[in-house]
Amino acid sequence: MDKIKQVDEKLDTIAVAGNDGRKRISCLEALKISTDCKVSADIVGKRCDDKNIRICNCQLTCFE
Repeated sequence: MDKIKQVDEKLDTIAVAGNDGRKRISCLEALKISTDCKVSADIVGKRCDDKNIRICNCQLTCFE
């Protein structure tokens, strides 16, 4: 399976809609997706941007 497709499937499964309707995942979840799918954090961050998913609680600035 294509790695980007794996990332998208995991994002769709994990992301939860907030009060404003925008989906969110934690920084830790995003890093786990990166590790599980063997892609860089940049790719996960880009896919989150494309899917309008916000990465929350980021303290290491991996996705900034």
